[in-house]
Amino acid sequence: MTAPSDNERRIDVLGPIGLLVGGAALLLPRLSAFGLWDPTEVRVADAARAVTEGHSPAGSHIALGTQIVALGFTKIGVGEVGGRLPFAICSLLTVLVVYWAGRAILKPRAALFSAIAFATMPSVLFGARQLTSAAPLTLGVALAMGGLVHALWPREGSNPLMRGVAAVAALAGLLLGHAAGGLLIGVLMPLIAVAAALLSTRVALGRAIGLLAVALLLCLGVLYEGLKVGTYSKLLGGVPRAPQLQTVVTSVLRSLGFAATPWLAIVPFALLRSLDGGLSRHDEGQEEPARAAFRGALLTAWLTATYFLATIHAAVVAEALVPAAPVLALLAGGYLDELLSASSLSSVQRAIEGIAIAVLAVVLGHDVLLTTEAFVSVQSLEQLRWPVQLNWTGPILFGFMALFGALLATALALPIGWPVRDEAKRRQIQRGLILAAIGAQVVFAFALVQWFIPAASRHLSPKELYGKTRQLDPNAPLAQYRFNATGSSYYMGGRNATPLNSLDDLMGFLKKPERVFIFVGAEELASVDQASRGGTKPASSDELDPIKTILNYYVIDDSNSRFLILSNQLGPSEKDLNPLRRFVSDAPTVPKVKLLVNFEDKLQLIGYDLPDEAARGEDVKVRLHFKVLAPVGAAYKVFLHFDGPGARINGDHVPLDGKFPTQFWTQDTYVIDEYLLKPDRATQPSGAFQLYFGLFAGDRRMKVKEGPSDGENRVKLGSVRVK
Repeated sequence: MTAPSDNERRIDVLGPIGLLVGGAALLLPRLSAFGLWDPTEVRVADAARAVTEGHSPAGSHIALGTQIVALGFTKIGVGEVGGRLPFAICSLLTVLVVYWAGRAILKPRAALFSAIAFATMPSVLFGARQLTSAAPLTLGVALAMGGLVHALWPREGSNPLMRGVAAVAALAGLLLGHAAGGLLIGVLMPLIAVAAALLSTRVALGRAIGLLAVALLLCLGVLYEGLKVGTYSKLLGGVPRAPQLQTVVTSVLRSLGFAATPWLAIVPFALLRSLDGGLSRHDEGQEEPARAAFRGALLTAWLTATYFLATIHAAVVAEALVPAAPVLALLAGGYLDELLSASSLSSVQRAIEGIAIAVLAVVLGHDVLLTTEAFVSVQSLEQLRWPVQLNWTGPILFGFMALFGALLATALALPIGWPVRDEAKRRQIQRGLILAAIGAQVVFAFALVQWFIPAASRHLSPKELYGKTRQLDPNAPLAQYRFNATGSSYYMGGRNATPLNSLDDLMGFLKKPERVFIFVGAEELASVDQASRGGTKPASSDELDPIKTILNYYVIDDSNSRFLILSNQLGPSEKDLNPLRRFVSDAPTVPKVKLLVNFEDKLQLIGYDLPDEAARGEDVKVRLHFKVLAPVGAAYKVFLHFDGPGARINGDHVPLDGKFPTQFWTQDTYVIDEYLLKPDRATQPSGAFQLYFGLFAGDRRMKVKEGPSDGENRVKLGSVRVK
């Protein structure tokens, strides 16, 4: 082994300081800038507050996360900062621990890159800002792994006292891991991974056998506890259940993809480099072959054990938060350091590797673009419904990930396209591109915590709605109807809204003479509108609504995609934001093209609006005008078939963008259903396209009783010429 260079010594001294300052700037600010936005967060907060007030049931198990939140509430205060700051501190400490663990097997620069990669992973950023966080478990795993490696196979010339400190750190990490995640992930995973890596070196066989013996005893404990189905197990960190056969390994893989985006794009190649001893190789001298082999085996065993045991945990206990961020970060950091060093790969091999990384980064970005709700829910135990109003954020996230892949691909492919035989200049540009990729991810991380998370919270948390009512009238009576959000006590000074258990209660509350506010789930607007018009209740009820006169109500705030604020009065300069007002009326509507089609004496199409021409790739707006002849009863969807020279364009949808399903349509009202058909500019040819329309529920179409039909209960509407 060669002595550390001056540059490596500087990184060892200044690196942790920079990580501490940079990590604090990334993870700690604006913890109270957004409300509790995950339903599970509020349940954790409520449980923690019960602990602080001494109301938790005696003898019941209190999860470590709940205890941490309770500690924050006690020391800092009940609110977002008190609940989130302990997790943010855990994440910040883990950044430093990842660097320390990396120094056991990697060069200082590689360990520094690893810590940066860890700090900028979405799972870490979300975990520092949500009460449903894996931050304590991740800290325990990283501390245990780093401590075990430093203690069992220290680097040459290391201080014996530091080996003792490392052993204590390993024990602390194992205890924390067990408390936060149970035996399988928090304890067995580190022991098995380190033991497997030591066995592969054939140098520290005694230590490896000792670890395996401990792991075997713990496995017996896991099997014993697993038989106690339905009873909480401290060893497993949950209630054992019969193995869920539908649990598959891909579920964990999917969570890893979102948790480590876009760093996961380089992990496969980092694993290949680590297995042949090439990851973070010293340029100045030959590294000890056994340590190089140990590094590759450790990272591989660590990742494999995490993946395998998390899958078992999900199958026999409950869905697990997978603490894979530290090992993925170490792989990424070692790989980036290797790219900045001399490589044994040929130019063609590097170019192929770069193209593959770019493709993987785009694939990961594409998944985020299509399922942003899964990306946001990476630290949650239940998936949130992503608000349509924030769909524009997906392309921006995709752009960051594509940029990361493009920069690395360009750096790796540069030798092939470099026209000047100036090796030093080429290497300088390559290093600049690699560092730019790292910098782009740092910018992405800051954008995520300073912009993306607060923007999501405004649509997913009720915090600002409570503030709006205080601003408009702090003394107005408050109520809530099917409002799947608690937390009023965190934002309303302990004041609680009156629960409304039925639409009758809601209509009665709106009849109060003074101004009132009602918090309502956005999906309930259709049933509220039906009740206000004196229509029948939803299909689940056989009774007629006793309210027979139209009762005015107003939507005074629709800024949140999950919740609305209703009122019985409009204040000065306020507008009714009810989206149904534009499309639901008691007066006949006037379509551009009149056409009468009777659907089972329940609905009548009275006409439609359709443009005569459209440019290639241009959205085509279709407006269908209905008269409701009788209660529809069932939930029918509208289908639109846009047939022409190319492939059919389907437009199946719930009317009014899902805001007004047909089971809530009231007799003698007029409804306009507006929908945008979105053709693909790249594949759509020019020509005449014919539009067909109908209604269906499941595999059954609503029958056309009168009017033009093609014999398949499908109505032929107009045509559009695409230029």
